[in-house]
Amino acid sequence: MPGGEDRISALPDGVLQHVLGFLPAHDAVQTSVLAGRWRHAWRSIRRLHLSPEDWWDRGSPEHLKNFFDALLSPGGHDSILEEAKLDFDGLVEDCAHAEVWIRRILSGQAQVLDVSFATLENPPLVSRHLRKLELTEMILEGDVLDFASCPALEDLKMADCRLYLDKISSQSVKRLNIDSCYFFCDCRPSISIPSLLWLLLDSCIVPFLGSMPSLETAFVKPAAYSRDCCIRGAFKECCGICAECTGDGDHGSRCVLLGGLASVIHLELVAEPGMLIFGRDLRWCPTFSNLKTLLLNEWCVAIDFRALLCILEHSPVLEKLILRLSKRREFITVLSYPMEKLPAISKHLNIVEIRCRDVDGRVCRILKLLSRFGSAMQISIKLVSQLSTCFSFETWLWHFPANDDDECNIIVQG
Repeated sequence: MPGGEDRISALPDGVLQHVLGFLPAHDAVQTSVLAGRWRHAWRSIRRLHLSPEDWWDRGSPEHLKNFFDALLSPGGHDSILEEAKLDFDGLVEDCAHAEVWIRRILSGQAQVLDVSFATLENPPLVSRHLRKLELTEMILEGDVLDFASCPALEDLKMADCRLYLDKISSQSVKRLNIDSCYFFCDCRPSISIPSLLWLLLDSCIVPFLGSMPSLETAFVKPAAYSRDCCIRGAFKECCGICAECTGDGDHGSRCVLLGGLASVIHLELVAEPGMLIFGRDLRWCPTFSNLKTLLLNEWCVAIDFRALLCILEHSPVLEKLILRLSKRREFITVLSYPMEKLPAISKHLNIVEIRCRDVDGRVCRILKLLSRFGSAMQISIKLVSQLSTCFSFETWLWHFPANDDDECNIIVQG
């Protein structure tokens, strides 16, 4: 109001910089006309936000390029830029400068980078300060996901990206999230991140996983369209030795996926019935020496109980097993395992939960099998009206999801 006190301009510099960091870059610059106190405030923002709003109704893409070239030029920014969010949606055909801007940002001390709708290719990204990287609807090529030159990077998230490369590698990343990304390469892509603690692979091709000795939690759900067998294998099976099966042709009989998960503590492994690469991996099933919580869906009982029994046999400290069974046609054959041939399973397994829509013949046969392993095991059947297709993150918090309706627990003593 006229003659009123300008309390906003009286705020400390750090507060003004923080507030301006939430505005699109163009708006942040325009605050320079508000008052003398604001004239150069935008030059000291620590969070840069490029939004499609920056060019909608504000001129041509060429105007935006000139603006950003000036903003990110040496001397165009006075303070240390800590975070940048760059959304190039609408400039797909005109974002040749995007890679230049990204590398200029990383040449400083930016710790967080979030980029959408752009293309990145050789050479790899270089930053001593980058801690978190999020890529959405990107085209990624060459060695750009080799993070040897990003020693501080801990969080990597990719969603809906097109990957023209066959390897993701890092010695520092602790949390990796790959969601609905498609690989365009001649062999099975590989992930080599020995420092990983947390992993989510959702709706993408099954990759070759290198050793992850520190891995604690993993959620894996291959894409339904995923090619999980090679052209050399007979009867739609994997030959087990070619690059399509192993990633580079030198791994022989090593597992594609399960070997990298051998150290995991909490594991959710969900797939369509008939995922052949899992069956191939189970031939050389590793010992899950730390696995305590395990969630599987119907792929492990699609034909018989061999897959389920194999995993149980190789999980010596397992404490809790969850089977999530959708209402599908019957896959399970008649149980025919003699008592003396049942494998030894974890003596710590005392909680088994079966999530299903109704107690059908499939569930009854699973109950019959599990009851033969001893009376200490508590088995509960949880009836739900609709089974979630999402990952059950609440599993690792040891409580049931709040949105499951019509549940009914039936305790069966073995």
